[in-house]
Amino acid sequence: MKILAIDPSTTSCGWALFNNGVLEEWGEISNTGDNAFMRSEVIINQLHFIMVGESPDFIISEYPHKGGPGMKSKSITVLFHFCGMLHGIALSSHINISFIEPNKWKGNIPKAVHQKRMIPIYEKKYDIELDGLSSDIVDAIGIGDWYLSKP
Repeated sequence: MKILAIDPSTTSCGWALFNNGVLEEWGEISNTGDNAFMRSEVIINQLHFIMVGESPDFIISEYPHKGGPGMKSKSITVLFHFCGMLHGIALSSHINISFIEPNKWKGNIPKAVHQKRMIPIYEKKYDIELDGLSSDIVDAIGIGDWYLSKP
């Protein structure tokens, strides 16, 4: 089973592709344009390209719960817009999708602390080097890993 894990943000999106529990690919899609809604549409279009090329069986994506410290309401609105577009593309492509709150897959631990704790685990488990990867990619790997470890 192929699973595409996604960690969206307002300027970039980390993604990780797992095939039968093996981490095969990962990457980040970025867009630094001025308009937040246009940025998310560009990112969604690139994700759609990945979906078409990789044909995942399932997509798991983080969605904004209430925002982190300092997160503005506009950012939350943009992320909900992003998740709505992602949901529509997945459904039109006949790909099952689910969204997960950040605190469900990583608890209420701050991002930097969680990543510092989890990077060595992911590196050993998937035999990869994560040094230098963006936090969005590491979180996408974490989301996919969490999903795969569910009973």
